[in-house]
Amino acid sequence: MALFKRTARMKVGKFKPPPEREPASLERLVEEGLLIADSALRMTLKNAIIVAALRDRRALDRDALHALAVERLGELAEGERAAAGRDRLEIGSGARRREQVRRALAERLAALAADPERIAAVVERSRASAWEEISGPLADRASAAREAERALTADLDPEQRAERVAAFVALDLTSLAAERGVDLVAD
Repeated sequence: MALFKRTARMKVGKFKPPPEREPASLERLVEEGLLIADSALRMTLKNAIIVAALRDRRALDRDALHALAVERLGELAEGERAAAGRDRLEIGSGARRREQVRRALAERLAALAADPERIAAVVERSRASAWEEISGPLADRASAAREAERALTADLDPEQRAERVAAFVALDLTSLAAERGVDLVAD
């Protein structure tokens, strides 16, 4: 049966191990960890901005975002300290090095959390990223709403349009004002 026929072995030559590489410096590993933490922090802030704007209909609160950034950086630093403590208990070739990297990263994250200028820069980059993400869909929705309004009122004469506006003010605007506790009648 030809299905289970053994194929001939390929000759690939004798194995030569790759040359030994110098391990990455502690500073480089910490910098890479900071880049990852910065990316995670910006994503967290960006999501908070988008949720606040679209779901909760709240304006941008830089102070709350600053506090959130400091809190998240503190959590990341504490997580690295805990991981370094676990690495200290491990026995192995890379455990001591991982502990050093994690302790250094925890120190740098804590220092970053204590630097208001760096936090403000991260908040600003997150705000710009959030706006970039939601501005397109918002513009599309606004454009669609304008087109729908034009389609609804294109065939109305000025008298019918005035009646529609009066009905809107009488019904929709008054119910919205009542819902928000606003008095439409000026004193």
